[in-house]
Amino acid sequence: MIGALIMSHGDQNGLVLPPTVAPTQIVLMPVGPWKKNPGVMEKLDEIFYNLKEAGYRVRLDDSDNTPGYKFNEWELKGACIRIECGPRDIENGHVIVKSRDVADKQKVAFEEIDTFVADELTAMTPRLLEKARKRVKENEYLHINTLQELKEHIETCKEEDKTPGFVLIGWDGTEETEETIKEETGFTTRNIPFEAPMEKEVDIVSGKPAKHTLWIARAY
Repeated sequence: MIGALIMSHGDQNGLVLPPTVAPTQIVLMPVGPWKKNPGVMEKLDEIFYNLKEAGYRVRLDDSDNTPGYKFNEWELKGACIRIECGPRDIENGHVIVKSRDVADKQKVAFEEIDTFVADELTAMTPRLLEKARKRVKENEYLHINTLQELKEHIETCKEEDKTPGFVLIGWDGTEETEETIKEETGFTTRNIPFEAPMEKEVDIVSGKPAKHTLWIARAY
């Protein structure tokens, strides 16, 4: 289950985890010349304890690593929300917030942090689910009915530098068919869906009547 979650939501920067399972939901970081301005850590300590008291899994990274290093480290670990604060932010009365699954940063006033965090963590899981569903839908192929068509599909995807995705096929229920598909294409059975988008009537290898409609794909 954890492996499927990581494969479904992770990106090139590391883990992207739903807030309910993320070990760190929020990470706080001082930025800029914060060591010369005690007010930065005072404010971050205040935010840290408020969020901790509210029941969130929160970390305060005041290490000597560069901001870029810390940004990358916590993205790799899948922290859901990053909150940055520096001397200028103290002057302006806000923090800079970056959600793990959203590209843009935004400014959040000190007095609005609690509400923002609650709303953002609630919104993150539906966003991740929608992205995952969209990605799966974009990589589903329903038009392949023969082994030759499957091979041509694989070759086309290779030429276009695309993943061959999930292919819906008809299966006669025999191990021989599964073994032939695996040997000749590298595809293996993923599942027999409860509600397939369409029913396949013919086995992809033998051409015999299909007993099941199932998804096949390559394992990476």
